[in-house]
Amino acid sequence: MTLSPTEKQRLTTVEEKIISITELLKGVGSKNQLNRLYILAQKTNEDLKTRVDTLETKIEELLTLARKLQ
Repeated sequence: MTLSPTEKQRLTTVEEKIISITELLKGVGSKNQLNRLYILAQKTNEDLKTRVDTLETKIEELLTLARKLQ
């Protein structure tokens, strides 16, 4: 059974994508490096959440003062 040109092209495309994904996974780094990046991302996320919470509190205070002025 022979493959049609379209089927050959599809197989070639799939093979190229598999090779590309494999190369990306190899370049990702070790499990230890990924864990460190994950922890750093979590810490950054927590820091940003704290800052947002602080800003929300200050905004509420400002809105309360603005309502009192009306």
